[in-house]
Amino acid sequence: MVVMHEPLDLKEIEFLIEALDRKEREIIFREFEEEFAKMMSRTAITKLRRGEIHLSNDRIIELMMANEKAKEFVLELVRKKAERLLAIVKRLESVEIPKELFEEEE
Repeated sequence: MVVMHEPLDLKEIEFLIEALDRKEREIIFREFEEEFAKMMSRTAITKLRRGEIHLSNDRIIELMMANEKAKEFVLELVRKKAERLLAIVKRLESVEIPKELFEEEE
């Protein structure tokens, strides 16, 4: 039996990609630099290599559309982040947040 899924909305994909931080975007760039070199200017690639700029959501989505391996790689990064977030949520549900975390140092 084939299960049909509703098509994803671009906003849903952007929501996932927005979860990626700078470090994760740098990991994606390093892993797929050759692919990005085909999509972007030399100047942009140089700035990405130096860490002067970071991958935009649109560039990551473009990569995912063009490369199935990249799609799986990005989704795995998002999955790991989501698992970590859920683990923290579960821990927070069972404990009280220490007030010391919010007190200013004197």
